[in-house]
Amino acid sequence: MAEYVTGLERTQEYIDRLQGVLQFFETLPQEKRNPVQEAVVGLMLDHSKNVLDAAKNHKPLMCTWYGNCQEILAAMGIVYYNPVFDLMFHLGLTDYADAKECDRFNLDDKMCSLVRYAVYSMVNRLHPRPDCFVAMAEPCDGQLMLHQAFAESDYLNWIVIVQSTFVQGRSRLHNRPELRSY
Repeated sequence: MAEYVTGLERTQEYIDRLQGVLQFFETLPQEKRNPVQEAVVGLMLDHSKNVLDAAKNHKPLMCTWYGNCQEILAAMGIVYYNPVFDLMFHLGLTDYADAKECDRFNLDDKMCSLVRYAVYSMVNRLHPRPDCFVAMAEPCDGQLMLHQAFAESDYLNWIVIVQSTFVQGRSRLHNRPELRSY
């Protein structure tokens, strides 16, 4: 695997790959084209460009988990990414290269694949460094390991982790000193 320093390199690879896929679609005869598929790839391309722009131009950038209502962030105009989604979206386009690397990654093999992908991708700097990580809102045995790995990483150890918990059916944010000063 190539060595990544800033996470921008992998995001640029995603952009280049998605542009290539869209260019390939344009070469197909009209009866073989799928407008829904083209739209999804176009959305992924726009998303990757937004992430790269935010990272390069020091705009706020959030990392979030797949179950955290990302549509709310999108509606608020907040640029975000999910550390698992991009890897999984590109697996079929890369002969499952990240899946093969992730299988060799030094993390408890009893962890679910989603947590393994997230830790693998962030520790190996496959995404730009976020300003904030909105942690899992759903109960998960691997949650502690995910957050611990992020905290121990020299790439991520300074980012704010916002953790939501549910108490008697209501959500509240942990009262953490670093959030008050953010």
